[in-house]
Amino acid sequence: MGLSRQFKFKVKNGVTTPNIEFKESDAGTAITAAMTDSTGTLSFDGSAGQLFSITNSLTGTLFAVNDISGVPSLEIDDQGIVKIAEFNGKLIVGGDSEEDATGVTIQSGAIQIRTDSAPGYVDFYCEVNNAHRVRLKSPAHSAYSGQVDVTLPNSSGTIALASDAFSTGKAIAMAIVFG
Repeated sequence: MGLSRQFKFKVKNGVTTPNIEFKESDAGTAITAAMTDSTGTLSFDGSAGQLFSITNSLTGTLFAVNDISGVPSLEIDDQGIVKIAEFNGKLIVGGDSEEDATGVTIQSGAIQIRTDSAPGYVDFYCEVNNAHRVRLKSPAHSAYSGQVDVTLPNSSGTIALASDAFSTGKAIAMAIVFG
């Protein structure tokens, strides 16, 4: 990263500098704040690389936080798109670690909902003022006899309950396969 000659930080009494170094002590590691010439980006760098950056622009990436290798862990762009753990990452909400027994984990196309007090569920609300919902809910622990997989059909339509076949007198092809 080239330090800017055009952008400078005003430190005190009109004194300017191309970068600012933050240190915990004389022997401690430093975090440096610097502006780049080419993009007008304020970048905060540590001994492991770029920690995060803010761009003085209303197009492209506006804000980014990187992991130790410089890969964005959090990125916000001008279209309102927020990218979290975009590259081989894992998003944990409501838990404090990968081994936590509660919370929601999203990783590589999979969503896991864990709870320690009641079966996990997902609510789907209608389009009018969220007046109604359908809840997809896990059974209670005592009802399990193994792991259950549900595969959705590969065509559009309504999934019917087996009880509907008896109440309507119509034969219904089951669209859910248990495996």
